[in-house]
Amino acid sequence: MVVVVIIGILVAIAIPVYGGIQRKAAISAHQANVRTLQGAAALQIAQETSPGGVLLDKYIDGAMPIVPAILDAATPAYTCTIDATTFVITVTPAAH
Repeated sequence: MVVVVIIGILVAIAIPVYGGIQRKAAISAHQANVRTLQGAAALQIAQETSPGGVLLDKYIDGAMPIVPAILDAATPAYTCTIDATTFVITVTPAAH
């Protein structure tokens, strides 16, 4: 019986810690996605004379990144915009 109680206590401690680790990993993945999109947009600015209408598909190998599901985003998409006059790159995740 004591063993069962000890295992129960360990599980009660481990589950919240595991959830926190998953959330931190999702935030890190989200930040990496933003940096990837910013890099792709910078490449587009450098290689094209008019980078308006952001189409980053050819600058990203594979599919566009998505917002990690654990962050509870309304939609999993990112919006990337390039200001046509200042060439400022803005990456916006879906609203939380």
